[in-house]
Amino acid sequence: MSICRDMTTRKRAEEELRRSEEKYRALVETTGLGYLILDNDGLVVDANQEYVRQSGHSTLGEILGRTVVEWTTDFNKQANAEAVAKCVRDGFIRDLTAYYEDKKGAVTPIEVNATVVGEGDSRRILSLCRDITDRVKEQEALKRSEEKFSLVFRSSPYGQIITRVPDGLILDVNEALTAMSGYSREEMIGRTTTELRVWENEPFREKLLNGISGKGRARNLRFNFRIKNGESLPADYSGAVINIGGETHIISTIIDLSDKQRAEAALLEAQRLESLSMIAGGLAHDFNNMLACIMGNLSLLEMDLMDSKKKELLTYVAEALEGVNSCRSLMHQFSSFARGTKPARKRFSLCSIVSRAAALAMTGASSVLKVKTPQALPDIDGDESQIFQTVNNIVLNAAQAMPSGGTVTIELSEFVNPKGGSLPLDPGRYIRIDISDNGIGIPGDILARIFDPYFSTKGKGRGLGLSMAFSVARGHGGHIEAASVQGQGTRFSIYLPCLEVYSSCEPVKPTRPKLHKGSGLVLVLEDDESVTDMLTAMLRASGYTPVPAADGRTALRLFREKGGAGAFTAVLMDLVIPGGMGGKECLEELRKQDPAVAAVATSGYSDYPVMAGPEKYGFDSALPKPYSSEEFGKTLIAALDKAAERARGGAGKRKRSKK
Repeated sequence: MSICRDMTTRKRAEEELRRSEEKYRALVETTGLGYLILDNDGLVVDANQEYVRQSGHSTLGEILGRTVVEWTTDFNKQANAEAVAKCVRDGFIRDLTAYYEDKKGAVTPIEVNATVVGEGDSRRILSLCRDITDRVKEQEALKRSEEKFSLVFRSSPYGQIITRVPDGLILDVNEALTAMSGYSREEMIGRTTTELRVWENEPFREKLLNGISGKGRARNLRFNFRIKNGESLPADYSGAVINIGGETHIISTIIDLSDKQRAEAALLEAQRLESLSMIAGGLAHDFNNMLACIMGNLSLLEMDLMDSKKKELLTYVAEALEGVNSCRSLMHQFSSFARGTKPARKRFSLCSIVSRAAALAMTGASSVLKVKTPQALPDIDGDESQIFQTVNNIVLNAAQAMPSGGTVTIELSEFVNPKGGSLPLDPGRYIRIDISDNGIGIPGDILARIFDPYFSTKGKGRGLGLSMAFSVARGHGGHIEAASVQGQGTRFSIYLPCLEVYSSCEPVKPTRPKLHKGSGLVLVLEDDESVTDMLTAMLRASGYTPVPAADGRTALRLFREKGGAGAFTAVLMDLVIPGGMGGKECLEELRKQDPAVAAVATSGYSDYPVMAGPEKYGFDSALPKPYSSEEFGKTLIAALDKAAERARGGAGKRKRSKK
């Protein structure tokens, strides 16, 4: 007997199960996501190939029937165990980042989303796992980019600010901007630029926003940036649109142009001063020529009147000569201005220089001047014109500080700076010049800046007087300092190195001028006819025979025609002959014919290098214009003596006839 069963239904069920299994497998293998099923004991029931790859394995058999903890490496074993426990406890996991390490040590970041289904023994954990390697790389790259941006933003030497459009809410600022604006970072972030009133011109902000919105950026726009204390700084603006969190923002770069504008102004001022110095030098030369003619003729007149019956006229001549001397001093200041602050050094006494400079500054002032000097002071080696101008400027400032009257006191004294002293001076002996007033005084914040170039509290001042005084003191190896009490007055102290030689500070009594007497031919190179006439008269009055020449070529020809070497007692040469050979070039040619002749250099340019060191250029002495007959005689004698020493090897001095 046989029993038969219809298997159609079973076969159909098995076929449907197989097809369902195939659909399931096709589904889980083609999703692109890792798929993992854990049973109630945490054992792997199933996983697709993507998950096998993600977990660092080659086949499903390597993880099937094992817990996650079993096949996970020590790299993330504890974290994965905690993740499974959390899912069982909470019933789900959302967007958890897990890390799997493969056999070679490579780590794969995985984003896990899991849920618990079923209960009891049939409970399962279904997990979908996404490989987020690319996302993590992008995030890391973004993080590095943000760090770079932050580094550039924070360390930029220019002010930078990030604001939201359109209200101008400040998201961030860098240190350069806080230093520029005077606000702290906390004071700015979370407030708008309008609240802080950083835009001096609010319409400019609107125009700027419209421009950036249209073009996406703006570059090198000039505007005034208002800072915390209410001042406005000239600034350069550049900005660009950026997107932060889906919102439109502007990152702005603000550059303080104050220093640049000051530098530009300083350059323009330097160029202006250079032009003025050229004009001043030219004026000084021309004016010195005119003064030479006036002073020379007045000194000759003075000597004539000494021997005449009209000695009462000597008073007028003396006053005229005093006026010429004042003009000469003024021209020395012009020359000092023209050559800058480099000292043209010579030995002199400070007493008379300080007194004259102060008296000139106090002309027309309502204040009283008091000058206190000891009986004698050491001489200094320096630039007379620069010291004169320095004292003049400071005394003038003192007088101006007392518009209603007061007292300017000047005191000269010796000062010894010890080793390790508080002043920025070398140890040694100095002359100290104290100039004090009882005026309104100088506020402390201004006192610290009074020696800065171009700093001035006067509406029309250029801020150069005290800075030049500081440079002059430093240029002489000295120092200048100021002390002030508001409402009581100010004191300036100037320290200048001194020599061992003393001079009296007592007023010098006038002596009768003496005219040097001699004989022989004197070649005169001079292009100014009035100066030539004065020199001709002065030489004739001294017993010499002048041979005038208007240019160097003519002078060389006359030298040859009059006998050449040995025929001339001396040559007197103006250094600058416009359009012709000057004295320096002429003497170079003349020395080839007569190396022994006495040579005197003269010029209206007192700062000309030859005048500072005539011996370097073949001359025996120098005579700056203008000069008196007595100064002319002393200079000529000195040249004759040097020429005699040169000719005789220093054995003696050339004989001069005297009457």
